[in-house]
Order: sequence, then structure tokens, then C-alpha cells
Amino acid sequence: MLRDLSFKISVQTGLIISGVNGSGKSALCAALTGQLDLCDADECKLDLSTLGRTSLVSPEAAKKLIDEEIKNDDSDFCEGGYWRGTSLAQYLVDYCEHSSLVKHFGLQDLLDRGLRFLSTGELRKTILLKALMGRPRLLILDGVLDGLDIASRGALAEVLANLAQFSKTTTIIWASADLIWLPQHLQNMLVLSAQASKEPHWFGSLEEFKATSLGFEREQGNRRPLVLLIDKEAPSASPEPEVLVEMNKLHVQWDEHVVFDQFDWTLRAGEHTLVHGPNGSGKSTLLGLINGDCQQVYANKVYIFGIRRGSGESVWELRRQMGIVSPRLHDEFLRLGSISLSDVILSGFFDSIGLYAKAGASQLEQLYNWLSFLGMQGDSFRGFATLSYGQQRALLLIRAVVKLPKLLLLDEPCQGLDSGSRQEVLRVIEEIARRNLSTIVQVSHDPAEYLKCIKKVIELRLT
Repeated sequence: MLRDLSFKISVQTGLIISGVNGSGKSALCAALTGQLDLCDADECKLDLSTLGRTSLVSPEAAKKLIDEEIKNDDSDFCEGGYWRGTSLAQYLVDYCEHSSLVKHFGLQDLLDRGLRFLSTGELRKTILLKALMGRPRLLILDGVLDGLDIASRGALAEVLANLAQFSKTTTIIWASADLIWLPQHLQNMLVLSAQASKEPHWFGSLEEFKATSLGFEREQGNRRPLVLLIDKEAPSASPEPEVLVEMNKLHVQWDEHVVFDQFDWTLRAGEHTLVHGPNGSGKSTLLGLINGDCQQVYANKVYIFGIRRGSGESVWELRRQMGIVSPRLHDEFLRLGSISLSDVILSGFFDSIGLYAKAGASQLEQLYNWLSFLGMQGDSFRGFATLSYGQQRALLLIRAVVKLPKLLLLDEPCQGLDSGSRQEVLRVIEEIARRNLSTIVQVSHDPAEYLKCIKKVIELRLT
């Protein structure tokens, strides 16, 4: 995955690692923590002899923590079938000693909540806080911004700046495809070239990097035109747009925490909607009520395509009309282990987690076109889990759009994507919206990812 790579850093300088999706950022981070072995170990040298404790904060670390909670789930033996699991306070054993950090990240009111019931952003902040509390000698932050709201990103930047200024023992390594949110207190920059590229890796100071013309735009030459990918004609305009989602006096709460109370919402066809708000305000819960991931939908008056959830409806019939990208779906595909990336895309035609039906000739042709668009036509049998997090996310987005569903639910669809890939997938979504082929509900923290087609905004706030 990486070859001919040389760099040297110190406590004072730290390191930023960047590069396009699939260039090896996460692989390098894993190697630095001893999770990946070096090839040709006699010729390679990775000197970590002066380090003690190492902490890695990454999307994979969050998944591993939740997988452990699911494994230990004792709901079947609990009164009411409800098992809270490990609470935030239990996970952060020494939280009292670090109360200022807990408050700084806005977690002080969540200490009694189970880890499984935290939002994506809250869980990322929890793992980050746990790592900081351990005072590691080497702190590696891989894709740590994904899922964090703007305020939390600012809080993280402040903590890391203070750590870099006052700590004489902690070396910080920051890995991200995002070139906008770069920690300015780290002095060294390592840009990994794409695996198929013959260009050498680049290493220098952050100031030198800013003066270069290095960019992460994908080559345009072999890209399939969208007209070949999205060849469905727009439906004829209806005088009264169909009601896709209707919620009446919605009430959702976890333990004592009320997420929604007396919430009303009607979504009509063509009303592309942005849902935003701080971590923990209920964005993913709102989408989960639509796709059925949130079980409290059955205790509420929620109608999807005119059918009330919990009325004996066919879940498969509802899913047939939806395309979904979410952290939960991402984790479910990773748990499949050896599924190939082509099977991930093809499963979108059948709404299954995994592929259990034979694809037709037309579907296989669409698969080839989409792989060509992603520049992955030679990797169709490669395992999904071996891809970078950003590449996985791009594939899940393609899986959601292949059947051009009536409703597209996109929960942080661009997580982990480099700038070039982000522009490409957003272009696909915009084209679908322009042709009125799907109605889009998007959850995002990043203003750079807001779709131009958005017509309505739901702003959620913490209660």
C-alpha cells in the first residue's frame, strides 16, 4: 500500500498526513500503532522506540467500540427488553478528574447515557476525549472531523493547539483528506500520492505545502459522462406533488432525554431538504424514523408514501422506494467482512445488506459504468473492507442512487471524501435533483457540502 516513504518528526513539530482517498493515510496510521506489519522488514525501519502509550482515534475505533456493545447486548434478559449498555461515565472512568475537558466538548449532560445511544458526533467526541485523558506519547487522529459539528471542531482545534503548545511529551499526527480544516500548529506535512500514481510522496513544512500547487482533483479523462449513468427521464409534473413523509405530533426520547416533542413535518416530492444542527440534536434519529432504523417510529404517527408505519406495511415495499446512506448502514456492510465492492453496489438494486440475488444484464452494465465513473473498474472483486473509509462512503452513495429511488436519505454522505471525490458525488446528486428523479433529504455539518438544489431547511436545536 505504501512504498519509498521517508519522514521524521518530533514532539514539537507533529505531522499532518493527507492525500486522495485510497492513498494509504489510514494504513500508515495503523502501521504507526503496530496494527499493520511492514513488508520487507529488513529494509524498512519504523523507529518508535522512544514512544510509550499510543492512541488512535478513527472511524474504525468508533465502530469497534459499538460492535463490542452489540456483542454484549443483554436486552433479552432485561425488564422491558431495554439494555442501556456501557454508559459514558463508565467508559470515561476518570471523567471527574477531567471535568473541564468533558464540559469543553459538551458531554457533561450525557454521562448516564449508553454509548449505543450517542449520536455519531457525540461518539466521536467521546473516543477523542478518552484518548486525551490517557495522555498518550503519540496521539493519532485519523478522520476525526467526520461527524463533528462546527462548534465541536472549534473546541477540538483549541484543545490541540493548547496540547501542542504546552505538552512536552505528546506528538500529534493528524490524518485527513480535508485540506480546509488543517491544524495550523502542526509544522510538518506529508502528502501521499495515489497508489496508481508514479509521483513520489511529498514531505515538507506546512508553509512549504501552502506555497505548492499540490491538489487532490481527480483526473477527468476517463470519467463517464453523467448522461450515460443517469439516463432516466424525469416524470411528468404533477399538479399536486405527492406527500412522501408526514409526521404528526412526533415524540421521541431516550431515558429522560427528549429529542422531539410535538414535532410536525410534511415532505412533498421535489422539496429537497437540508437537516442540520449540533451533535445530538436528532438529525440521524429523524432519518431513522423514515427508514425504520429508529424503533420509536411505531409509537408515533409517521406516514411514509401514505402508509402509516406499524400498520402491517411491507418494509420491503417501502425500502424499494428509498436510497440510504448512513453511518449505521456503513457499519452493517463492514460487518459482512469479505463482500466485494461490486456486490455492494449491486445490492442497491435489491435493498439488501449483502447480495443474495443474481443481477441482470442491465444492472451489470450500470455497475460497470459506475465503477468507471469512480475509477475502480479494475477493482470490482476487491473487498469492501480493504478500501479507505472515503472510498467506502463513495460506494455506498452509488449504491443508494443506482435505482434512482423516489426518496434519497443522505446522512453525512461525504464523510471521509477528498475534495475531488466530494465534488464528483455532489455533482451526481445535483443532477438527480435537477431532473426531479428523487427527492433528497440531506444531513450535513459542512457548508461546503450543502446542495444547491436545497429548497427547505430543518434546523434542529438541543433541548
